[in-house]
Amino acid sequence: MPRTGTTRAPYLTMLVGLLAVALALIVADWAHRNGYAAVSGWRWDTNRDASWIELYRGTLLIISAVLLARLGRSAPGAPVLLAWALLLVVVALDDNLALHERGGGWLDSTVGLPTPVGLTGQDVGELVVWGALGALLAALVVLGHRRSSAPARAVSRHLALALGLVVFFAVVVDMVHAAVVSEVPYRVDYLLTAVEAAGETGAVAVLTVVCVHRARAGLPTREVARAA
Repeated sequence: MPRTGTTRAPYLTMLVGLLAVALALIVADWAHRNGYAAVSGWRWDTNRDASWIELYRGTLLIISAVLLARLGRSAPGAPVLLAWALLLVVVALDDNLALHERGGGWLDSTVGLPTPVGLTGQDVGELVVWGALGALLAALVVLGHRRSSAPARAVSRHLALALGLVVFFAVVVDMVHAAVVSEVPYRVDYLLTAVEAAGETGAVAVLTVVCVHRARAGLPTREVARAA
């Protein structure tokens, strides 16, 4: 039987590789902001929709969704994995098509939203849209979770932890950044931008490695699932 360290080594290597790509894109953003000609295109700006780093995250999310959908269809009692696959596809589309930004702008211009704690109506609209969309997707995951086997629920819990990291950087750090951006110097603004982009992309990389591991190893045994 292979040792645990040996079994985990390929996935740790994969994670390091994915994080290295994220770091390279963060460095490229810094070079872009400092006028380096090789990275002069707007897609190098991590703060832009459909930037290279957003396309990278979207690619990882779609790969993860495909792996979960295949596992959910092939494994018995795993509808929660199909719900997770749908959630990740929606997150990938939103990340690259600015769905909640468009919805938030429409809501603000239509209703006129309050602007608390330094946030704009656009910021509040984005929170409302993501809150509504997130509640619907979360409900599907919870429903699938309840109808799934213990091994599938164990995987679902791991995915929830990874997605929690994504949400922290994509929503919490983003809203803190939006609230203080007009009050802080450029260096702080850039630091928050870099932290948000690096944290969100790193969390997506973790989630992708979890999905690859599960796709290759299959669902955990019931004994492992009960201990998870």
